[in-house]
Amino acid sequence: MEDESAKKSPSQRKIQRRMENKSRIQSAYLQPAEVVITPAMPIYSQEDNRVLRVAAYCRVSTDSATQAVSFELQRQEYEKYIQQIDNWSFVACYADEGLSGTSSAKRHQFLQMIQDCRDGKVDLIITKNVSRFMRNTMECLMYTRELNQLDPPVGVIFQTENIDTRKPGYEQLLTMHSLFAQAESENKSQAIKWSNERRWRVGLVTCNTDQFYGFETTSAGEMVIVSDEAKIVRRVFGKYLEGKNVRQIAAWLTEKRVPTFKGGNVWSQTSVRNILRNEVYCGDIARPKSITVSFLTHKVVRNKGQRDIHRRIDHHPAIIDRDTWEEVQAQLKYRRYARNDRRKPLRPRRLQGRLGSFYCLEPAWDAYDLARVKSKLLPMPISEKDQKIETEKEKLLCKSLI
Repeated sequence: MEDESAKKSPSQRKIQRRMENKSRIQSAYLQPAEVVITPAMPIYSQEDNRVLRVAAYCRVSTDSATQAVSFELQRQEYEKYIQQIDNWSFVACYADEGLSGTSSAKRHQFLQMIQDCRDGKVDLIITKNVSRFMRNTMECLMYTRELNQLDPPVGVIFQTENIDTRKPGYEQLLTMHSLFAQAESENKSQAIKWSNERRWRVGLVTCNTDQFYGFETTSAGEMVIVSDEAKIVRRVFGKYLEGKNVRQIAAWLTEKRVPTFKGGNVWSQTSVRNILRNEVYCGDIARPKSITVSFLTHKVVRNKGQRDIHRRIDHHPAIIDRDTWEEVQAQLKYRRYARNDRRKPLRPRRLQGRLGSFYCLEPAWDAYDLARVKSKLLPMPISEKDQKIETEKEKLLCKSLI
């Protein structure tokens, strides 16, 4: 047998092994061996009389009056539902109100629920649907997997989708529904951006006057000046043009016990700088000043040209006249680059000689500054020497064309 096996090629020996394996399997089924099977004992079964500590989770994404009603209904219904089921003990109803489901970062009740599961205080979580639990596919799977790996495991029941993470094969169905929930959130985000863009293009802009000094909004939605606060704004602009810097102005406001727009007593340099930079005080509104980088993380950054800025001119009564506001903006840009705050902004200086048609400008100036400088430049007389140089240039150009 060994000699015959040695004479066979590798492919023939491979075929022979396959035939022997098939024959062994067939023999095992024809003459089964005696095997003792100990049945698995599921952690949660209908025969299990252990009382499960059950928690409910509910969430609404906005703090509107309508959603507040839905929020309270969810809490009351879950508490009643859990207490009616035998072998279920109500632990708590964890609820986040006015928070998005695309991230768990600011959902304190959700994070507290997960921590209580880790501490062994909860055996089962029940929630309405996947979108209430999480609108982020990666985080949804991450948390359900973590809960399943605890000792003992903690299950999650999604009522609408009829998904129970205690049962095998749940992850494929959960992944599909969480992808739908995430896509729905992304579509809503894009729809809101599109709607805002169209409104801004036709001048329909809104402004939350609770976030800055000097204005309030009437019941009709119009911005009106608050005289007492407007005086403070005018003093801030006036002191800055007198040569004071933002640190000195903030110290003066704190010393005078002027309350901040949030009701505090201490003014920061950032608060003063925001007043000086805000175009709302000259009667304009610009949108968007900030943009959301990702609908999942909700990270907000300042709009530095990533998206179009729509500025509505003369939207409301101005506290500061436009010339004063523009002068303050020029001072803010210049002082950022100047060593001494008391230096005056440089004027565009015309060069001499062969560069007589050029001007020396500040590197810190942007397109808006250059347009202002260009509009204010007066035509300067060209000397006889410069005129001869220009004539020679024109002659050389004509010869090259010929």
